[in-house]
Amino acid sequence: MKSGKIHIVLLSLFLALCTNIRAQDYSVIDTMVRHYPASFSSPEELALRISKDFSLPEEKARAIYDWIAFNIRYDIQKYISWDLFSAPYYIHSIIKTEDNYYREDPFRINMAEEAFYTKKTLCEGYASLYKRLCDLTGVECVIIPGYVKLLPGDIGRKPYGPNHSWNAVKIKGRWHLLDVTWGAGLLDYVKKKFIPQYSDIYFFMPPGRFFLQHCPQETHWSFTKKSMQDFIDLPLFYRDYMISNIDILKPNSGILYIHKKTHIKFRIKNLPRGMGIYFSTDAQTSLRKAFITRKAGISNFSVSLNDHSGTYLTLFNENQAIVTYKLVKR
Repeated sequence: MKSGKIHIVLLSLFLALCTNIRAQDYSVIDTMVRHYPASFSSPEELALRISKDFSLPEEKARAIYDWIAFNIRYDIQKYISWDLFSAPYYIHSIIKTEDNYYREDPFRINMAEEAFYTKKTLCEGYASLYKRLCDLTGVECVIIPGYVKLLPGDIGRKPYGPNHSWNAVKIKGRWHLLDVTWGAGLLDYVKKKFIPQYSDIYFFMPPGRFFLQHCPQETHWSFTKKSMQDFIDLPLFYRDYMISNIDILKPNSGILYIHKKTHIKFRIKNLPRGMGIYFSTDAQTSLRKAFITRKAGISNFSVSLNDHSGTYLTLFNENQAIVTYKLVKR
């Protein structure tokens, strides 16, 4: 083998090794940050610790995500009692004007510090604290206000206004989306409690999949060609769907029209063998298992519905809800 070819082979092996190491870096970062103190004297002290331990912007972005998700809890009581129509709701302006900066920045810093010291906040506090720590560690970051579906009733309904906030960071000229609020855990609306449950699925999620749950107020910040109406028409996707690798190809509309007896055909990609899909409507008291056939890596099944099926159809991955559709009678 010529020396030039040997050099190319060795370089390829080196790059492959580096890629593999980088792929494992997050677990190293996660472990390090999990051993950080739950409290620091100030955001500046935490930022200094992160900057000391990590040098690359991507590593810092991950470390910030981890520390917030590990240590900050969603303030469910404030969420329940908060009146969105009377409480101040500061929408972050992505357009950097001097007026917006001086008018809003103090509120964002106060919101971030309140979350940092009290260890509880709402989504804007999570997003504000994330941006504050990014600013202190030299990571370019924005807060993105937008819309999420929280309940089945949100399917097909235009939101009254932004009801959630998340972040994007710019690394090597490319924007990456993340939602540290949802990475920290989930809400039990029935028991009115926050369940801490760390997940890294909302860190740098691909834009197309991120859009299934998040629609920015300014849609170009979705980094897709999707519109607000596209988001409105989507079904309600749950956390367990996002965590899985499955992809529902059909139906892609969140509203299913029913007339007498209707058969709804489903096509799902990447459904692991041996994994069952169950379904129920709000008019049913028990789950039914779908009869699945597989062809060329695609799982197919049908659900029979009628005028008495109820208002919503939900699919379950074993016993965890993954998606809900709205049923409309013609």
